[in-house]
Amino acid sequence: MPISVTCQCGARLEIDEKFLGKEIQCPDCQRPLPTKAPPTPPPLDLPDFRRISGLAVLSLTLALVGAFTIVGTLAAVVVGFLALKQIAGKAGKLEGINLARAGIAIGIAFTVITSAALVSPFVFGVDQFFRELALAKRTDRTIKEIVSATIMNTDISMKRPSKAWGLYASSAGQNSAFSSDPLILVNIADDSYAACQDIDVGDPKDDDATFKNVIDRVKKSELINLVGRLGRNSAPEPTIVEKKPVGADGVQELIVDMRLGGQDRRLLIQYKTKAIKLYFFVGCARTSRFERAQKDFREALSQFKAI
Repeated sequence: MPISVTCQCGARLEIDEKFLGKEIQCPDCQRPLPTKAPPTPPPLDLPDFRRISGLAVLSLTLALVGAFTIVGTLAAVVVGFLALKQIAGKAGKLEGINLARAGIAIGIAFTVITSAALVSPFVFGVDQFFRELALAKRTDRTIKEIVSATIMNTDISMKRPSKAWGLYASSAGQNSAFSSDPLILVNIADDSYAACQDIDVGDPKDDDATFKNVIDRVKKSELINLVGRLGRNSAPEPTIVEKKPVGADGVQELIVDMRLGGQDRRLLIQYKTKAIKLYFFVGCARTSRFERAQKDFREALSQFKAI
């Protein structure tokens, strides 16, 4: 391609670009023509238009939205590592490393927390939190030391073991398959319960029949429905762990195991024999916490009366 060159003498010539940088004389004045190659222009300073990796955004979204689902948090970790690999392969075109790292970190953290909570809910107090949601509105923790109720002209009372215990207000929509209990105390933190229950005894001299009636009443009680969240289901069969000899005062004490609300429970049952109308005590706690809860049950029993 010809290039126009002007000599100092005013002569104007056109030379081929292949002669640029070579010494060529002007045919008129014999002076060297300005044939130096023009300087190379600097590279254009274009703005950096890198876009954020969609995988990095997806990783963080999965970690936050699926925080307690395990599946969502594990997916966040996998997608986060894929995002890092994608960004490393296209370093000049993609960004979002911090988003991907955040998705991985949050995903791992919530996976560990959720897994631990599912394996052992009480490790992080998850079970207590849900019990508070379910029972707090129906539990009065401002009650006096001696809690009482009147049923069919009978005054029933028991001692409140500690301030952790509250009086439970029965639900109006209870399943008719379960009998209401005159008095229920609840310790939400320890998942422990104490109740007064009642039955009519056909033959007070028949201790075996009374025993069977008591066990049947416990199975169909409001307390068991509350603890086991049975709804329309029947209570499981109890296992008699210990049936102590009847005391000189006519008191029969039983230790019974039942599986309720996904937990192994142990019950302390105490009633008086040789009575036509029985008002008896039932304490219920997780088997693993029964020894500690039993102290509270004995405290409640110290003032247990039906007059």
